[in-house]
Amino acid sequence: DGDRQCAEEKASWVCDFFAANREGILGCLGYLTMFFISEDIAQYCIWDKIFLESPSKRGKRLSMCCATLWAVLWILVSVLDIPVSRRSTNASFIIWALAHNVTILLLIWAAFYITRSSSVSPIFDAVNRHGLIVFILANLMTGLVNITINTLEVADGEALGVIFVYLFAVGSVA
Repeated sequence: DGDRQCAEEKASWVCDFFAANREGILGCLGYLTMFFISEDIAQYCIWDKIFLESPSKRGKRLSMCCATLWAVLWILVSVLDIPVSRRSTNASFIIWALAHNVTILLLIWAAFYITRSSSVSPIFDAVNRHGLIVFILANLMTGLVNITINTLEVADGEALGVIFVYLFAVGSVA
């Protein structure tokens, strides 16, 4: 009888752990997929050797990727009726996140291209060199925050403080 109670307690702990982290556990495949697609986009749009000859090709490729991602998102959401869901980390969410990030990347490229600036922020360089480590750390820290803080009931000032500490820690490790 004691063994059964012990097994039930262990199962309860596993269930509690899973319930507290279900989005992170189930989202691992989606976020890993997003990471690898991001790496492919970066290879195609940013790191290709062709850009040593013509930096404007980088902008053209970023624009193409940006337009393609937004078109795919429209098809997923409007035509196929697959709503964006962060909780399930579905295809719509992955494409939505990539579309936003590539759009931001395109705007940053445009700002650098227009101003003819070639310097790269040290933090961007560090994150680029250690992408997977930063990605894993950020996800583990997100789980830690979700376990230790009820994020739905935190005041705005506290939430900004948590975000600041989170970004500082990730940037410092990078």
